[in-house]
Amino acid sequence: MGMLFSVLYSIHSAARNVTCSKVHELESFQNASIFENYLNEIIRTSARNVQQRPFTTSRGKEDMELQFGQFWKDAVNDLKSTDVILEPGAGDFQLALGFQSPQSPQYIGISFELIRRTPEDVTEMAKRNPQQEFIVGHFFEKIPKKRLLSRGPIKLIVDFFGVLSYTARPSQVLRKYLEILDDSGYIMIQGPLLSYQGKDGLVEILKRTEGIEFIVSPSDSLINTSPNIFIRKNGRPLRVPRVKILDVDQGIPPQRKIEILNSFI
Repeated sequence: MGMLFSVLYSIHSAARNVTCSKVHELESFQNASIFENYLNEIIRTSARNVQQRPFTTSRGKEDMELQFGQFWKDAVNDLKSTDVILEPGAGDFQLALGFQSPQSPQYIGISFELIRRTPEDVTEMAKRNPQQEFIVGHFFEKIPKKRLLSRGPIKLIVDFFGVLSYTARPSQVLRKYLEILDDSGYIMIQGPLLSYQGKDGLVEILKRTEGIEFIVSPSDSLINTSPNIFIRKNGRPLRVPRVKILDVDQGIPPQRKIEILNSFI
């Protein structure tokens, strides 16, 4: 897997140079700014609007394979039963169904709001599969890192129209992803609609982020044709540029115009 990343990263660089098996109740986001409250309402509205669009909340293992291709297959094949897959923005936890054998890696899914499954459904899923944990109704930013790391090393974070597609704090989310990611792990991202001066906002953030290597790879999938982004840490100190969100529309997910600041977290 490391060899595949190294080859892709070399190509990309050249191109650039030219216990817890339970469901948790809704957490109020106290002291949120007016903007964050507005964005949270957009999230709720989006969740209601996607009820007729099953893919939006039902991204299973096969969908991930179609979207992320060989990179996904190799990364998953490298995982041991003690490793952890983290899916922030997991919808109705469809991906978890692909990792239910005794040899499967641990799985932690985070969903702001369920659409087709009930809390009782998810509780039953957790009882049947103790290697899986489902967190419902919590903002990813508010979940303690210690809690997310309690099951073992996080070797794969997959954000497929997940938290980065909706958060008002993309820099903080990216920084947290990197902090909890194992040194040999990978982050796979698809879907965030961030715009910076007419360019892909997330790519521009990553260009300015220190301590990482990343690949922007064209998608071969018919599911979504936006580029896939693959990230790994390079062992150097992490620094992520701060971002200010200037405007948000009401799309699914919302398009956000950003300003990248000259300071870091």
